[in-house]
Amino acid sequence: MEKNLSNWLVRLTLSGLGVILPLFTGCASREIRTSSEVLPDSGISSTEISQVLAFHNRKRQEVGSPNLSWSSEIARYAQSRANSIARSGRFGHLPRGMNPYGENLAEGGSTRGASGYSVLDACQAWYAEKSLIPAGERILSKKLFNRGVGHYTQMVWKGTTEMGAGVAHYQKGGYNVTVVVCCYNPRGNVITEAIY
Repeated sequence: MEKNLSNWLVRLTLSGLGVILPLFTGCASREIRTSSEVLPDSGISSTEISQVLAFHNRKRQEVGSPNLSWSSEIARYAQSRANSIARSGRFGHLPRGMNPYGENLAEGGSTRGASGYSVLDACQAWYAEKSLIPAGERILSKKLFNRGVGHYTQMVWKGTTEMGAGVAHYQKGGYNVTVVVCCYNPRGNVITEAIY
């Protein structure tokens, strides 16, 4: 499906960095700190759970990492995080040490009735970071992490065994926005350790 990028806003953050990286530059990505109302259709569906878990496990199989299992406990935490981001309009990670899990965040939105941003859109954007990893690189260095690969490396981190996700929808600045939070246990992205 083709999307008119001039009507889209997509932001990703790297775990622990709290930075905003515009994926598409066709619109402003400056954060507007305003209160938002979480829309009633927030939450991850059983179909989305199956899709996100299958997507992660296919990408992990590509590099020989074991499959993840779904954790309802982690999913409740991720949903709470998604709702909090949607309510506050503040897109970013918690301060270091306040989140018990590894975390990938993504936020996307549209105007003029364009189709919405999905949990699979977020996963595909995170997976696209794989192209930034030099061939044969298997150890996470600070230099490699700073290339912007942290979402992908968390998805395939060999020591991670379970995950959960949350989705929240809200309106902000003329956009219908979806925030996606995936949490991972144990967390990955440990500098000097093997990615897979």
